[in-house]
Amino acid sequence: MVVIESSSNKVTHSSINYDSSSDDTNSTRGDTLSKTERKANRKKLKQLQRANETKEERKARKAAKKARKELKRKRSDETKLPSLNTEITTSSKDTQSFTSENVHAETKRIKLLHGEKILKEQTALKKKEGILTPTEFRKVNNMTIVGKDESGKHLYTCPEPIFTFDKAPFERTLLKVFEQSGFKKPSPIQSQAWPICMEGRDIISVARTGSGKTLGFLLPTFAQIKRIESLPYKATQEEIYGKYNNNSRNFTPSSHVCKPIAIVLAPTRELAMQIDVEASNYGRAQGINSVCIYGGQSKWFQISQMQKKQPQIIIATPGRLNDLCNINKINLQNVAVLVLDEADRMLDMGFEPQLNEIRSYMSKQVEGSARPLPSSGKCDRFSRQTMMFTATWPKSVERIASSLLHNPVQINVGNVGVLVANEDITQKIIVLDESDKKEKLLQILKGLPEGNKTIVFTMMKSTCDRTANNLWNMGFNCDAIHGDKEQRQRTKIMARFKSSEVPLLFATDVAARGLDVKDITHVINYDFPRTKGKAGIEDFVHRIGRTGRAGAKGTAITFFTKENKSNARQLVELLKRAKQNVPEELEALIQRGWKRGGSGGGGRKSYGRGRGGKGGRNRQRGGGGRGGWSRR
Repeated sequence: MVVIESSSNKVTHSSINYDSSSDDTNSTRGDTLSKTERKANRKKLKQLQRANETKEERKARKAAKKARKELKRKRSDETKLPSLNTEITTSSKDTQSFTSENVHAETKRIKLLHGEKILKEQTALKKKEGILTPTEFRKVNNMTIVGKDESGKHLYTCPEPIFTFDKAPFERTLLKVFEQSGFKKPSPIQSQAWPICMEGRDIISVARTGSGKTLGFLLPTFAQIKRIESLPYKATQEEIYGKYNNNSRNFTPSSHVCKPIAIVLAPTRELAMQIDVEASNYGRAQGINSVCIYGGQSKWFQISQMQKKQPQIIIATPGRLNDLCNINKINLQNVAVLVLDEADRMLDMGFEPQLNEIRSYMSKQVEGSARPLPSSGKCDRFSRQTMMFTATWPKSVERIASSLLHNPVQINVGNVGVLVANEDITQKIIVLDESDKKEKLLQILKGLPEGNKTIVFTMMKSTCDRTANNLWNMGFNCDAIHGDKEQRQRTKIMARFKSSEVPLLFATDVAARGLDVKDITHVINYDFPRTKGKAGIEDFVHRIGRTGRAGAKGTAITFFTKENKSNARQLVELLKRAKQNVPEELEALIQRGWKRGGSGGGGRKSYGRGRGGKGGRNRQRGGGGRGGWSRR
């Protein structure tokens, strides 16, 4: 039997012992092996060791071997350097010691660099094969989790993420739906949000658009609906006496009133419809019905759908949900799960009063020690679970979260305080004059590859229609969507765009959020968002987020004019954070500007104007200030 000691891919021949059945002569001979025999034994040992090593160990061994060769070559080159200048190296001992210290420092640096390279390769390989530890997983995805335990006294201990669908805590019928949808594994936000939501905790998820947030809250919501349906029903005094208080008006609930268990709120019709598509697809496999209600469609048609399906979950825009609550067609007293998707956009659109009104329709929540812990499994409509998903975390969202959520756990993907664009999207910024946009757009569209699916964003509805009509007359297969079109038209246009019957779509910001078409290859910003400051950059990020979704690659082309220069600085910072090229013309817009001239001094003698002040110091100088009057 051969015993070896292995450390850092080095094999040391410690001893050679033969089987106990062999005689003393063989044992003595084992201690006096020739050099050739020992070399042959070492070769056999290496072959045995390499035959049993894993793929990762083989890759690490080869990398270490390559690093040793590189280090040996570096040392040989460095030892030759002093001989080029023997007069200097032999004249001073201090110089020789300084050179040896440099060589040692350089050798140490090379070892460190190679070690980091090997570590990165191993981490990338682990990520690809899905064998990361929870800590490595959160570090790779730049994910932080903050919060307290369910008692609110200690720090929260986060459960391990879910790396594969077969380990997800959902019904097995969903696995077939995942396979049909083409998903191979959960997205990062799904991997970590699912186990937290399944604990029954209120959750705040701050992640970029296109990260898979929809299924991140829908599947736990379905599981909670199933659990709540199995609990015994607790009636309130109003229900016992046959009356229900809804916005200070008493009425007797009838069988025609819809009583959902879960509500999902979205800021726009398109986003609500998109969520409903996913809810129908995955809910059907679990026997859960859903209905989508939004403005722009007949109320009576939506009421008939609710009466027909008796849905457990309603996906709604805040305005239409309030309307149907006011006419007593929806009863929110049974709601035990509340989800707010794109909460930041909801507040930007001024829906905070509607959110407060919706909350007033729901059952009063139990607070303090009387509230059951999520782990007890006794949480119901009186201890509601609330999930908030948002792309940004401004003060307005933080304020509404504090009033709606109870002791939440917050998941942050990326830097919450800094707006970050998707690095999977290749961004191209074209600085040009307003009059050159039409010609440049035509040039880009003609140069797009076959099979592309492109969406072009404009600011004005009139620009959207006019540009689409002009290109249609030129032979382009395109259409336009904006807020002035009826919902029936918008639905029809979106269906044609998703099926690639119309591969080119012109849209206003009505499609900037909630449009989840996974095969969009290009986004063109014909007009940059006019909103100044952070809000304008947020709109820009959501626009380009229509491509590069669910891990796919995409391209975003943006026209930037001098009228948009107020957003130039923040756009440059955004591009640098996303590791994109910044054109020189865009950086030049930051430096350009006008400065007000200084005030002129008064005239010296008699009545008369003094000399005007100097203009600004920027490249384009401002004019001098007007001279002042002075007495004699």
